[in-house]
Amino acid sequence: MKIERIWIFGGVGSGKTTLANKISEKLELPHYSTDDFVYKKKWSEKYSKSAKIKKLGTVSKKTSWVIEGVPYSDWIKPSIKKADLVIFLKMNRFRLSSRIIKRQRLRMKNKEDGANFSGSLGLIKQAIGYRSGDYEKYRSVVNGKNFIVLRNPKQVDKFLEELK
Repeated sequence: MKIERIWIFGGVGSGKTTLANKISEKLELPHYSTDDFVYKKKWSEKYSKSAKIKKLGTVSKKTSWVIEGVPYSDWIKPSIKKADLVIFLKMNRFRLSSRIIKRQRLRMKNKEDGANFSGSLGLIKQAIGYRSGDYEKYRSVVNGKNFIVLRNPKQVDKFLEELK
């Protein structure tokens, strides 16, 4: 089976964007983030629910894509059903927290909008509270299609090596 539609999800700091970028480059697939469908202005002004559903629906009808993001709610389920492969990144909370701090420090150094210490704490709180067991409800959505859980960077690297 040729894999042309890939959905990647997991908690804040799990490596979704990094993995999506690598897969997108390796397989020459367009990459989208759920943030593209949620925010008009990065992390502040949001689209309406109907607008984000429409935007995601338009992308998920395409023949190829990599979509990544935190599984916000049920509005993403129709696009998950269209995926050839679903990847869940289930990293431990320490790894998530350290990645968030590293990312926020880099954003603060580069003076990006919204990058501050209190933002880091909010993201860490979100990562620690993320219920990674919820991925099972998304496994049931794909009805026997390829569903992979990657739990650490070594598994991610091995997956990328084997990806064709």
